Amino acid sequence: MVGKPEEFMLANIAEACGLRRDQICMVGDRLDTDIQFGRDGGLTTMLVLSGSWLVSRPYVAWRNL
Repeated sequence: MVGKPEEFMLANIAEACGLRRDQICMVGDRLDTDIQFGRDGGLTTMLVLSGSWLVSRPYVAWRNL
């Protein structure tokens, strides 16, 4: 089993797709897994305001990363 934010998951995806990390954007709705995974891996990240994070919460949560 593998899940975010495992480094080898990102390395395998980049290699399989023939992409450099600066060519990948991690899109997600969770700061603590999706966005942290992207930031730790050197990716561009995009937070979508759906799912588990309310519009009023992302700024506060982002400051705590």
